[in-house]
Amino acid sequence: MNRKAFDNMLLRIGAAALPRGRQGIERRIPVALIEELMLAADLSRAAGVPVREAYMIAQRLLGNAPNSDPGDYIGSMPLGEFVQLGADIHRLREELRERLEVAIESVVRRPRGRPRVRESVRSNPSSRASSRALSADEIV
Repeated sequence: MNRKAFDNMLLRIGAAALPRGRQGIERRIPVALIEELMLAADLSRAAGVPVREAYMIAQRLLGNAPNSDPGDYIGSMPLGEFVQLGADIHRLREELRERLEVAIESVVRRPRGRPRVRESVRSNPSSRASSRALSADEIV
């Protein structure tokens, strides 16, 4: 799922599902919420269920719904008298674990804010570099 589709999904689910943060700080999404989002996206894609309803179904399937009973069977829920909806929770969690391992190894956060100025430029204000704009090679 691309970033725009993911943000759109988060907006449709609502702010109540997301942890509160501060302006300028990246979203830190708990793993339990990622499980719910993955299952909701798959359910929405496969069954054509609107995202908001798919999210509520995903919460029930994972046993995370606000009104879920501790005795409920996780991974399955009745849809009618003769129909059950099920999800392979073990496979979902295994897939998520593998994706997180790859993401942790491959994603490097870009530093935020202004780049730091080299110490030699700071300590020698009469240098030629201080009288002009610094090039990208001179910074860091």
